[in-house]
Amino acid sequence: MFGKIDRYHIKAVLSLRWATYYLAYDPDVERDVVIKMFPPQEARSNVLALHERETAVLASVSHPMFPELYDSVVTDEQVYLVVEYVDGQDLETLITDTGQPIAWRTAVTWLMQLLDGLEYLHTHQPYPIIYRDLKPQNILLGTNGRLRIVDFDTALPLTPDWKPSKKDRVGTVGYAPPEQYYGHSTPQVDIFALGATMHRLLTNTDPCKAPFTFHQRPIADYNSVPPSLARFLQIAVAYEPAKRFPSITVMKEVLTGLALTEVV
Repeated sequence: MFGKIDRYHIKAVLSLRWATYYLAYDPDVERDVVIKMFPPQEARSNVLALHERETAVLASVSHPMFPELYDSVVTDEQVYLVVEYVDGQDLETLITDTGQPIAWRTAVTWLMQLLDGLEYLHTHQPYPIIYRDLKPQNILLGTNGRLRIVDFDTALPLTPDWKPSKKDRVGTVGYAPPEQYYGHSTPQVDIFALGATMHRLLTNTDPCKAPFTFHQRPIADYNSVPPSLARFLQIAVAYEPAKRFPSITVMKEVLTGLALTEVV
């Protein structure tokens, strides 16, 4: 049914988003891989810039939460990445299929994993990396029970020459904080998106349909959670960046304190 892309044998289409994601088999090393094919209809200069940035980010990170980069290809006809295949299900599909909020203990376990991954990015050297599009659709639950963050086309290294620009507005409505709509990307945008992601999972309500209304949909109305956990997540989705946690590291420390006293 499917053909080939260079040496890779295409097995299935995994996802159709801005880019197309294929499950493929690499006979040279006998393993399944994911091919991310950048859209040919986009302006080539834009595609090449995004491809180059994503390649550089993936090549520079080494953490169990992020897929490994295997190959990066640019030809006259095609631009694509080959990355590690993660056998699992994205959290958006999981919550949609079950139709129920997740248990808060599960949420805390996942939250700690996500904090570890984001802390790695935010303290990355020589430059911090902001993910900028955290949401359940970009988080896979592997068959081993561990989470993986995928799709790095919005990730941004905070180099000294980077400046905010409205042309650099990325993210997803409902998960992106207000400042991100104006091209202001700081570690605070990942804190907000993480809080929005956990609110989605704990309430089974869609923030895309009512952005910035988390205070009108308190988690306690949908799920029995410790009050301290609800307050913790409400801080993460504060409208003003200064009212959120100052960093992912501080957020992780606060949650660890909750885990020692109430959560575990």
